[in-house]
Order: sequence, then C-alpha cells, then structure tokens
Amino acid sequence: MSRTQRLLPYTLCHHVSQKPEAVSINYGKLLRKFSTQARENLFILTGATLVLIWSGIEPFDTLTWFMEVLPVLIVAPLLIVTRKSFPLTSLLYRLIFIHAVILMIGGHFTYARVPGGFWVQDWFDLGRNHYDRLGHLAQGFIPAIQRAKSCCADRLCSRGNGFS
Repeated sequence: MSRTQRLLPYTLCHHVSQKPEAVSINYGKLLRKFSTQARENLFILTGATLVLIWSGIEPFDTLTWFMEVLPVLIVAPLLIVTRKSFPLTSLLYRLIFIHAVILMIGGHFTYARVPGGFWVQDWFDLGRNHYDRLGHLAQGFIPAIQRAKSCCADRLCSRGNGFS
C-alpha cells in the first residue's frame, strides 16, 4: 500500500478491498513509556486540577477562594516549567499536592466553615473549627521540608549555610 493510500480515508482508497487499520489507543502501553515519577506527577497534576475545578464551583466567597488558590495558580505552572531543570523528589511533590488541596478546600468553604474541621470540633469538643491550624501546619512544615531537601542536595548543610 502506498503512502498516499494509507493517508486517504477508506472511501477514497483506490483499492476498496484494503480496509484501513483500526485506530485504537492502548493507554497502558502509552503510560509505560513514561517513568514512574512522570506518571505520579501526571496523577498529582490531574488530581490538583480536579480539586481546583471543584473548589471553584460556587465557593462560599469568591474573593476568599481566589486569594486562597492564588498560590496554587502561581506555583503549579512554576513546578511544571522547572520540573527538568530543578526536579523535586516524589515526597515533595506529594506534600505540595497535599498543601494545595488544603488551600483549595479552605478557599471553597473558607477555613471557618470546612466540614472536616467541624467533625474534629465535635470529636474533641472544641470551641471552634480548627481547620486553619492544619493550613498553618502545612504552610510551615512543607516549605521547611523543601528547604531541607534542597539544602542537603546542594551540600550546603556541610558548609553551615542551611540546616546543620
């Protein structure tokens, strides 16, 4: 079969008896071409995108939602652009994803109205919803882990310029 015949649709082929090959995508084979790290990053990006879309649907306060998800909207493209020049570990990508989810959920409900915070409030008989404390923990802990990882990766620890 000539190159022209392969490119033409079935109805335009000169030889009607030659049926074109069925086009099917084997997603398993396609995913195997990517490394485990790349597949995990794709899964995390997809999950974060879905949570972002969900959080933007009828948030309690649109301005609060925008202010809470703005760091995600800034950092996610930066992580995508710098993934080859400054790759992070799987642990860091997972932690950043968790932090992004905390921010997006807090933006959707506002921190004082997150249902999970009310559950904790009821379980421990607390006076208020403490979901904001989870956000503060993530806001301090995750960047500290990132700093420690990048510091040790650059061998700054041994020179006393970072965590030592």
